[in-house]
Amino acid sequence: MPVTVRLPRVLAHYAGGRAEFRLEASSVREIVRQLGDAYPDIALRLCDDTGQLRNALNLFVNNRNIRSLEGSDTLLEDGDEVSIMPLMAGG
Repeated sequence: MPVTVRLPRVLAHYAGGRAEFRLEASSVREIVRQLGDAYPDIALRLCDDTGQLRNALNLFVNNRNIRSLEGSDTLLEDGDEVSIMPLMAGG
């Protein structure tokens, strides 16, 4: 099932400059794996040493944070949109 994945410019830099992808994936975990396999530099930015998503990221499926869904096990449907966003800090 094809889904659209969007990266901000800061992460697109590690994905060959691409900010948008169409991927065949049934879960968020699959998307992260596919991106990491294709672009090892982005894998370091998405996952920690244990392979878990970094806490400094928010991932959204159709504008819903996966933290309020099933995390990286969130299932995807045909046409879903996944956005990966780094947390912003400041004061």
